[in-house]
Amino acid sequence: METVSKEQKTDRLLALVFIVFTVASIFCRLFYGWDQDESYNILLAQRIADGKIIFKDMWDLHQTAAIFPSVFCRAYVGIFHTTDGIAVFLRGMSVILQIIVAVYTFFVVRRFYGDKCAFCAGVVVANLLPRATQETEYSTVAVWGCLICSLLFFEMKRRGVNYGKIIIAAIFYAAAVYSYPTLIITVPFVALALILVISDKRAEGFKIALVFFGVCLVCAGILFAYLFSHMTVEEFLKIVGELGKNDDHLVYFKGLWPVYAYKSVIRIVAMIAISAMVKFAMKWMFKVDTQIINVFFIMTTLFVVLVNIIGIRPSGPFGLLERYIGAVILAAFSGIEKEDRDFTLILGGMGIFVFLGVIMGSNLGMNENAMFLELCMICMVVLCVKKLEGLKAKELFIGRTAIVVFILGIAFSTGYFVRIDSTKPANIFQCTAVMEKGPMKGIGVFPEQKERYDALAASAASITESGRLYTLLTNDAITYYFVNGDYISAQYAATAQYYNEQWVDFYTKFDRKLPDEMLVNKYNYPELSELEKTVFGKWVMTEYVLDSQKSDDSFWVFGLSN
Repeated sequence: METVSKEQKTDRLLALVFIVFTVASIFCRLFYGWDQDESYNILLAQRIADGKIIFKDMWDLHQTAAIFPSVFCRAYVGIFHTTDGIAVFLRGMSVILQIIVAVYTFFVVRRFYGDKCAFCAGVVVANLLPRATQETEYSTVAVWGCLICSLLFFEMKRRGVNYGKIIIAAIFYAAAVYSYPTLIITVPFVALALILVISDKRAEGFKIALVFFGVCLVCAGILFAYLFSHMTVEEFLKIVGELGKNDDHLVYFKGLWPVYAYKSVIRIVAMIAISAMVKFAMKWMFKVDTQIINVFFIMTTLFVVLVNIIGIRPSGPFGLLERYIGAVILAAFSGIEKEDRDFTLILGGMGIFVFLGVIMGSNLGMNENAMFLELCMICMVVLCVKKLEGLKAKELFIGRTAIVVFILGIAFSTGYFVRIDSTKPANIFQCTAVMEKGPMKGIGVFPEQKERYDALAASAASITESGRLYTLLTNDAITYYFVNGDYISAQYAATAQYYNEQWVDFYTKFDRKLPDEMLVNKYNYPELSELEKTVFGKWVMTEYVLDSQKSDDSFWVFGLSN
């Protein structure tokens, strides 16, 4: 009979705890919370599934990422002949993909670092969501694609070059860049990794780089062939020029980086400084020596959990995410053994460049984008677990506790918090109303959200007619599902402050049929004077006439002037 040691029993118990927390987190992510970003991500996928052409029929910046979930949309409608409940289905498909990526991560890491490191890495992957929404959308496809690519690179570094794996890595990398185009900034890093790291022979390094980027070009060629079968090169270039007018995701190019970054930098420095003081206090008072990163893991995670559970300062899924940035910084200065440098360089390096690429194309700051450091965090957790070997009892207890707290903190954050109107404080216990119809059927939301969505859905269904064309000016893109007739919009992700000249150009410069009616969400524009302050709003009020009889409590209705 096999004898099980005390340490093995502890490891098995912790593994069970990780699994329970992960399952609970997944359940919450499947059935709780709703945000306007998820509305437009689903609608973009639905538009493509319905046969609309990216770039030509929609100008949303994240439209290329919607190619992937559009396959699931088409499958769902084809099987069930309805879109009711499609949001939960798409979340479920995302969970399956995330688990597959987590399992793949486990097997790769286990080959080189053993079961403990691999299991912890897999749990991190199974719980982290870069945009805190359980979807197959631009952030998840980008991160998962780069992660699989990096793991294949690492395998080849340790076991030798395999051209089949090079091709697979290139396809996943291309999918990542498709999904988040500013990740193009990772190309120099990937090229150097292929040439200087993956192979010890420079000539072979150049060869595999040519193969890798050749496959990427083939993937790009397939996309362009699809696009140019529906538009001319001149039209495409003209549309790309129009996409550059989108003000929503250009904050960093407008010199606003200091505004977005300085508070995050202050918080990161403060957290590291406090952790360092506690570490030295522990050594002086209790004769316990541990790394600063362990103290950092425990203090920052417990702080976020406690202030939310107690209600001192409630947050949403983006609350104090700078703790991930601080942890990665501390890990980089905690000492990396020579045998781990390739793993750190490939995963950690790719993670940093992914983060920088996202920052370039984001309308959010360092804090909100911190979960895009997922590859760095996987690397960090693996090396921290590895360092537990050979520690004395007290140091081992603190180190193990730190890792457990950190990983459970990730599962807690992704399961407990929900997104509502982007970054506002919200958690699953506030989602007490369940949607009963439409694409969101089965999802728990805030009561006031349900009331608003039900009102918008009923209004859109009653106002619109089959055979007519509509545009909705609304943050709640999911409302389009209830429109009778067809619909078109420059951007389904638009927010009020970005109704600029790009919108006017969409309707006037590309020989489109103008919508028969424009429906303006009164939740966004209770007063029409606010709409008139925007460039597109002025155009609407010039080309369209307010229909007071059709307008109701949810929408201002404008009919096309004769």
